[in-house]
Amino acid sequence: MQESHVGHQNRLSFYLGLICTTVLLVLMWSLTSEWRASIVWSSVALCCCLIFTWSFVGKTKSRLSFSAFLLSCIAFSLAFWQHILSPIQWWLPVTLIALGIVLYLLFLPYIDKRMTVVAVLGTGLLGLIWSASGWWLQARSWSALEASVGATLWFVVFFRVMVYPGQKKVNQLSLVTTCGFLVALCLLVVAILPAYP
Repeated sequence: MQESHVGHQNRLSFYLGLICTTVLLVLMWSLTSEWRASIVWSSVALCCCLIFTWSFVGKTKSRLSFSAFLLSCIAFSLAFWQHILSPIQWWLPVTLIALGIVLYLLFLPYIDKRMTVVAVLGTGLLGLIWSASGWWLQARSWSALEASVGATLWFVVFFRVMVYPGQKKVNQLSLVTTCGFLVALCLLVVAILPAYP
């Protein structure tokens, strides 16, 4: 899961990721008066994002970054599932799984050395998109839309990092990738925060 070069932009991405994730965590804790399950799961997801940023962008441990990113996807999914009432829209996961399989097979030549990692993390991200989109389909609220857009953007950023890690222009795009990751993270967190008039 590691990109090929460590440079100035990667250090900038590292500090941006740590600062933004810490600010979001403090903001969530300061704006929350009651600790609902969605807030707890989002806090767990943000703590995992801190570990992911430290280990992935800081180029330390790839297994730790893999586990932290997967746990953050699962924790955000559980946070969004707290807002979903039955019945569940079963056509949505079927569509997402079909889309995931098609993308996986189309880009198989680019991910030949990372097939298992892409499959596992892609499944976690599709679960996140399922929970966020399912919430939006039921609630049709602004918060649910933010969650859905954030989950989709997170998938796009993951796809860019996993499919094109060896491209020559990777350092030129790393700041854009980091900004996309952080914007998606902000949308996922803001969707959970309580609305104030």
